[in-house]
Amino acid sequence: FAVVIVTVSLTVALGLSDLVVGELFISRDNRDSQRALYAADSGIECMLTAWRESSWSLTPPANPLTINCFGQAVTFPPATGSSPVTVRQKLVNLTDGTCVHMEVVLDSSFSPPVHYFTSRGQSSCATGARSVQRGIRAIQL
Repeated sequence: FAVVIVTVSLTVALGLSDLVVGELFISRDNRDSQRALYAADSGIECMLTAWRESSWSLTPPANPLTINCFGQAVTFPPATGSSPVTVRQKLVNLTDGTCVHMEVVLDSSFSPPVHYFTSRGQSSCATGARSVQRGIRAIQL
């Protein structure tokens, strides 16, 4: 009789521990997803604010483009690609351990030119670390 009680107790304990471990993984994934989304949102807001407050479409593609984001100057290198489509990309590490990859595409084959702003946040930017990515895209017609 004691063996049956011990077996049932162990079965219940192992089943509960499996549920708890699964919930811990889900909680971690949700936290990482939220951090990545917040980083992506910060990046898109920074680019859109800078675009509204300046005339960066007038910046020649061969010149670097500097905007103020996250309390620091963020310099996009000269654009790659050839007219009518040019691309500027920048990876920015944020103070909370997340990072954001920001990209601005200018397609001047349209009149007026179209800007595509893409921001991809990562929950962790440490080399070799497990990370979740979330992205946001805005189009300025």
